[in-house]
Amino acid sequence: MCVQKEDVHAQTEASTPRNRAGEDPDRTHTSFSCRFSRLRPLKARNQSTYQTCLDLAEQYHLESIAFPSLSTGAFGYPLTEAATIALRTIIAHLKKQTGLKQVTVVLFGRQAYEAHERVLERLLF
Repeated sequence: MCVQKEDVHAQTEASTPRNRAGEDPDRTHTSFSCRFSRLRPLKARNQSTYQTCLDLAEQYHLESIAFPSLSTGAFGYPLTEAATIALRTIIAHLKKQTGLKQVTVVLFGRQAYEAHERVLERLLF
């Protein structure tokens, strides 16, 4: 699932390895390790983690960034609530002046995709 800056529109995108030999050298994808305190509630930590990563993307002048669905695996955080936190934070960021052109949310399985799709439709329409 990708959220495009131009129209804050979601679409699916095949996940492919990036920045390997033979690929466009101008395309640089950077991974950030966004750490958070275990003392804060999970909801606040997730929102803060997304926002911190988005801010770092701006700081490093990235045009794209990808996120997993935070805490929905081993932590068992509810998909709908996780999607709401992620997408609300991403959309708010893209509505401001930003160098980001694309934000990709990497999801595991149909259930996660459908939860994010429902939340995105609710937030945009």
